[in-house]
Amino acid sequence: MKPWLGCCGVVLIFSLTLPAQSGEESSGLASALQHISTAHLLADVSRLSGSAFRGRLTGTAEDLQSAHFVATRLSTLGLQPPPSPSEPAWMMTTGVQATRIADNPPPEFQMQSPNSSQAIQIGPDYLPILDSPSINVTAPLVFVGYGISDTTHGFNEYAGIDVHNRIVVFLRGKPESYAHPITHADKVRVARQHGAAAFLTFTGPVMSPYEARRGMSHAPLAFYNQTGQE
Repeated sequence: MKPWLGCCGVVLIFSLTLPAQSGEESSGLASALQHISTAHLLADVSRLSGSAFRGRLTGTAEDLQSAHFVATRLSTLGLQPPPSPSEPAWMMTTGVQATRIADNPPPEFQMQSPNSSQAIQIGPDYLPILDSPSINVTAPLVFVGYGISDTTHGFNEYAGIDVHNRIVVFLRGKPESYAHPITHADKVRVARQHGAAAFLTFTGPVMSPYEARRGMSHAPLAFYNQTGQE
């Protein structure tokens, strides 16, 4: 969505300032606007979201390449960047924080039962939530369904289950029998309130209409926790 917003923002800003520009500038802007179309926007979005930029992770070479691509497109349209004595044309640098999954040493995750032990591989089997803290936890796993505790509506999957200092395992989304809104942040808060040491979340058999529209699968998913808390 960012490229769409950026392109639309350029069109809106320059359209609003059109009456105050000189005839030559207005002519140049009008020519640029003639080259903005649905087909061009879709082509640019497809390029930016394609494999060549590898997701445009903040701070990577592909991130910078995508910025140069956008700058080139703006220049091709005949638009002029604002003057800056210290930054290259169309560019503005600022410090940001980026989260990376460590690969040396790689994260370790093992599931053990009385009769066996299984190493879970990062990528094919699981992905960490990207703003979760680094932890080293060994604790029993306790399955709590979808991790919902809503006594007001008579739906409590923690009833009769002791999860104190244990790792709770819950499914993403919610069952069809629960008609009320529930977020991942709600589930994390409930797990914390019940004294859980950590949590694991899996994609269950039921997806929300929003997830289905997005074409989500049952493969591991990397996402950010919505609470911003450990």
